[in-house]
Amino acid sequence: TSTFGTRTINAIAGQVKFGNNQNSITISNSYVKNTSIIILTFASAPGSDARNIYVTNEGSGTFQIKVAPSGTSLSNTFVNFLIIN
Repeated sequence: TSTFGTRTINAIAGQVKFGNNQNSITISNSYVKNTSIIILTFASAPGSDARNIYVTNEGSGTFQIKVAPSGTSLSNTFVNFLIIN
């Protein structure tokens, strides 16, 4: 499922789209646990400034994808995720 911005995606794998100048997305997902492993990949070109994407604030039913380095953002960039429990 490809969605734009902060969304609820109740699937073990999915895709989100960062909007203009967005540097984080929070995803509500019933498959996520405190012990889940979440793998991220870029599904489109991230631009020249963004170098890394990572998961933070992982908890039961939610996680956040952030962009590094600090102060960078993505515009119209797709990111895939896979949840492993």
